[in-house]
Amino acid sequence: MIQFSCDCCLSSSSRNSFPQLIFCLSFSSGIAAFPTALLCAAIGCSIGSRPLQLRRKQTREQLLLLLFIPPVQELRTGILNLILQHSKTFCVHSQMATNRGRDSYLWALVMAAIYQAVHRRASSLFCRFHSTYVKKMRYLNELKEDDDFCRQAQTSGTFYLFHNLSPFLQKVGKKYLLPQLSAAEMKRILEKMKETEQWIEKSVLIGCSDEHVPHFALDLAGALEKSVIESELQGSFTDLRKALFVVDVKDSPLLASAQALLRWHESHQYCSKTGQPTQKNLAGSKRVCHASGITYYPQMSPVVITLVSDGSRCLLTRQSSFPQGMYTALSGFCDLGESVEEALRREVAEEVGLEVESFQYSASQHWPFPSSCLMIACHALVGGQQTEISMNSLELEEARWFGLEEVLEGLKRDHTSSKQDDGSFLPWFPPRQAIAHKLINEWVKQQTSRPT
Repeated sequence: MIQFSCDCCLSSSSRNSFPQLIFCLSFSSGIAAFPTALLCAAIGCSIGSRPLQLRRKQTREQLLLLLFIPPVQELRTGILNLILQHSKTFCVHSQMATNRGRDSYLWALVMAAIYQAVHRRASSLFCRFHSTYVKKMRYLNELKEDDDFCRQAQTSGTFYLFHNLSPFLQKVGKKYLLPQLSAAEMKRILEKMKETEQWIEKSVLIGCSDEHVPHFALDLAGALEKSVIESELQGSFTDLRKALFVVDVKDSPLLASAQALLRWHESHQYCSKTGQPTQKNLAGSKRVCHASGITYYPQMSPVVITLVSDGSRCLLTRQSSFPQGMYTALSGFCDLGESVEEALRREVAEEVGLEVESFQYSASQHWPFPSSCLMIACHALVGGQQTEISMNSLELEEARWFGLEEVLEGLKRDHTSSKQDDGSFLPWFPPRQAIAHKLINEWVKQQTSRPT
């Protein structure tokens, strides 16, 4: 709600000129553009020192009837509320107490409100129609819904190669790059290897650039030998678990989503009801069983990952399948019918025997292991009187509390620097591509920002 007061002064020697308005406004909504709108309206009503002529019988309510011309109900309602609810808050000098002065001021307020509403709506429409993100999303949606359009886009798109779900990387110096092959390069390779261009239609759409260059992922297993492709393109197919942590951070989500989509198509080639083969659309955004009419869409399994704290320490765990020395936050799948809150509390209770008092959502991330998962990251707080860990040995190999100094040291290590001379391993944590790393960093920032 806008709250304001206004002082208006009228020169005694110029009753026919529009009053000079000095506005003192305060906004609970923090809209800084409104004073400018009022000023513009005031100037617009008194151009050339010609006063706004209003009939003496023209009342406030009659004037407001003009507002029913615009088709936007929101605009009319906003102006009515603005005038009828706040007209009594005006602080007007005695010189202004004339019908003409009040009506002129009212009209300035109406014009200002109209200006503000139109400006906001025009700005919103401009941003919507000119947003790169909106255009990009609508372009991708069109590719998913129109096979002919997608087929045409494949002739100008770029391709990321996989072989048995392992992405193709090129090593340049100490860096691993994720090469993009043009459609022409893909055609040349397939022709050279005596494969048909129909293999390109087996690709799946995984995104596009801001310039609307579509990106596709294609698994060539069954078409070409891995060693042949590696020799031709001077690179290697790398296990995804390694590839995610050696490529540039911005490429990791692309790799993860591409492999997840390729894996989904590999495991959903038949209808679960009829047993008949399903057919993917060209973009790979769905599969259809024509015998039953069922359409299948790629799915993700929700997983809650939680960094538990008692206020001054955080709880980190490890499983026997983890690399030596690596600790991370607790995580577990949501059961059918569970909310995120219920899954979080249950997982903490099951795995370490603690009861969560409160929690806070942090972020989410797609993660391809063990299957396509949606990681929902949260911070949880347990009571200071209930910090004794009762570990579930069927789920975990170790679970313990870490202080701030130990966490800071662990963030400096990785799997190569944690090994000691006696063969043991110092604690280290997931790399920055993993959302667990984000949770740990957030906890550190919270601890270091607390007053001592």
